[in-house]
Amino acid sequence: MLQNDVGRIKRAAPESREDNEIKPVPESRSMSSKSLESAELVMAHTIPGQFELSELHRDQLLHTADDNSTIRINKYFGVTRPVIVTANCARVTKGDIPSTNGIVHIVDRVLRPVPKDRTLATIVESDPQLSTLRTRKLR
Repeated sequence: MLQNDVGRIKRAAPESREDNEIKPVPESRSMSSKSLESAELVMAHTIPGQFELSELHRDQLLHTADDNSTIRINKYFGVTRPVIVTANCARVTKGDIPSTNGIVHIVDRVLRPVPKDRTLATIVESDPQLSTLRTRKLR
């Protein structure tokens, strides 16, 4: 899928029921009528470099391999629970899995690519699922 010229990578892969298999998103669950091609979706989940979860920090913004979007990493620390790591709000369920050209981190859903030039205001304004939020004043 990825050429060797991409180098070492970190990939956030959606979790499937089979540990060693990543299943495609069914057509009925696609993100929109302008669905991304498989290669574009993979590149939107791929970060150049090799990162273990311990190296990532809260509110870190990473640019994807296609350089068209970003993935925001967050860490939530608890006294009685292990650290929770998220990538664009998707929970990392398994991490630091070695692969032939990098490290794979499994997330609990497909990440929606966020173009790096978009702000929170433009996302809220353009996403029909956020219509209730649009009608409320943000403080």
